Amino acid sequence: LVSLGQLNWFWTFKALFWGDIIGDIFYYYAGRWGHGPWTDRLARRFGVTKERMNAFNQIFNEHAVKIIIINKAHALGAPVLFYYGALRFPIWKFLWANMAGTLPKVALFEFLGYFLGSRLSTVQTYLDVIGIALTAAMVLALFWFYWFRSSRSEWHKNRT
Repeated sequence: LVSLGQLNWFWTFKALFWGDIIGDIFYYYAGRWGHGPWTDRLARRFGVTKERMNAFNQIFNEHAVKIIIINKAHALGAPVLFYYGALRFPIWKFLWANMAGTLPKVALFEFLGYFLGSRLSTVQTYLDVIGIALTAAMVLALFWFYWFRSSRSEWHKNRT
């Protein structure tokens, strides 16, 4: 619509930017206020111990800004944003890092939309394939991390 002159690029950018930020704030506060005993039970069901959570929390706190910015580049962002809220990560630091990741993301998508909008069906097919590939890579990475780095795995026991 911007390339057709029906929308102003600046106001479109602002709407997309703030829409993304407001949605991320929703996930942050859902994590801050929405976790409780049920999340602890779910964690225990997946074998998450307090020691593992403390190590995971330490990694999140040490690399918070990098994780938030990288989080903006894939489709599985909600759990990470929820987790930051559950950690009670400082909201202003969260917002700063989130905006730093949202700004180039929105600019890229508005640029792509402007120049590739007429080829939407073709572009959508490529974006779907890329999204599926990134999601599969994320699932495989999580599986690898759980399987090979878990203290329960035979590989880990034989290695140490």
